[in-house]
Amino acid sequence: MNIALHTNDAHATRRIAQLLESAGARCQCFGTSEGVMHATHHGGFDVALIDTRQLREADDTLLAWVRGRAAAATTAIVLLSSDPRAESVVRALESGADDVVLMPSPPEVIAARVRAVHRRARNVQEDHHRVHLAGYTLDRNTGGVQDRDRTVHLTPREFSIAWFLFSRPCSFVSRDSIGMAVWGLQADIAEHTIEQHIYMLRKKLQLSPERGVWIRAAYGRGYRMEVRAAAARAPLEDAPHAGALAMITAIETGWSRNS
Repeated sequence: MNIALHTNDAHATRRIAQLLESAGARCQCFGTSEGVMHATHHGGFDVALIDTRQLREADDTLLAWVRGRAAAATTAIVLLSSDPRAESVVRALESGADDVVLMPSPPEVIAARVRAVHRRARNVQEDHHRVHLAGYTLDRNTGGVQDRDRTVHLTPREFSIAWFLFSRPCSFVSRDSIGMAVWGLQADIAEHTIEQHIYMLRKKLQLSPERGVWIRAAYGRGYRMEVRAAAARAPLEDAPHAGALAMITAIETGWSRNS
């Protein structure tokens, strides 16, 4: 088990690392949360432990990174927080964090929670590595994309953006979130660079309103994967996004009844 960790207390960091290493883990300590984000972007870590107590409340940059890692990587994420409010914990977990440890907690408890998260991560089902949407299948393990019987060849960054959008249909994602998920840091990613990747996805995947699946751009908000109800029936019923697609169907059905 390889662990990247950062806490705001150097003594606590050393103690947590000692406890984890005594259980057979390999730890790499970082002085900042950004250091953990940059290191895990290149893979090789099973768990990232990040102290959020010195970050501003509900830090959007960190949560964008968490969402990106949840969508495109296998590193489990444990956040340390001093904010006990339910909405704060819920937001972190729904963004993709695997656990939130409220501080102060003893290093022994933190180390045990990290080990527990790693055990759960090893038992993730294969379906979590695939997205089925409207006849498309994206496989995170291989980076492959199938459009029904057609194989679509995407570059690694194109695939990362596609996974980010396909795994959260009908939800807007900001350009900053895409930059965090694909480039792994809060870089000044030129807007036209992301637009070029989106253009290539539309072209290679043949996304369009006529097919019922397309990427919509919204000024100041980002991008959203639009799916019409008729197209949404193509995925497997037990796919991770099936609930969202069922909601789309219900809404469109209601519209048709009231029109």
